[in-house]
Amino acid sequence: MLNELRSKLEIIDDKISDLLLERLEVSKLIGIEKKKSGWQYSTDKEREKIVINNVLSHSDDEQTKEALKEIYKTIINEGKKIQDRILNK
Repeated sequence: MLNELRSKLEIIDDKISDLLLERLEVSKLIGIEKKKSGWQYSTDKEREKIVINNVLSHSDDEQTKEALKEIYKTIINEGKKIQDRILNK
């Protein structure tokens, strides 16, 4: 049973990594658009709140919500790093 569950996690991890790569590519495109529009910083706190609240709405469990919040903070921050590199070229 343990091996089956671990195999299931590997399949999920493959899907997650594909989606994260896609998300980071979209973040890059957003950075390009922000640069064209004259943005100097990648930060959009209001948008970040909307994204995190949307993700948290998918769970009723407080522990899971806290985990999702921390995971998405990291995901958002990595996207901002990509955008900052574009904006600071």
